[in-house]
Amino acid sequence: MIAKCANPACPVRFHYRLGGKFFRFHAEIDSENESGCSTAHISSHNVQHFWLCACCCHLFTLVYVEGRGVMLKPLEAEIPTIDSPKYFVAA
Repeated sequence: MIAKCANPACPVRFHYRLGGKFFRFHAEIDSENESGCSTAHISSHNVQHFWLCACCCHLFTLVYVEGRGVMLKPLEAEIPTIDSPKYFVAA
């Protein structure tokens, strides 16, 4: 269940009337194959839901970064950056 905005710096608690933007990502599940090596696969039953409040969704988006998970990414159109895009861990 979504409790608050996925931006860890934002204190806005989820309420469907506040607007914002919803995101859905399939979670990777680690498992071991026959040779004992760990592999990651995507389960159709393991979906993670995130929400950015009305203010944050104009400044950020959520992206999946392999090996790191769901990350908060500034929108370049709204926030000009000098160097490469910065990512933050989503709540």
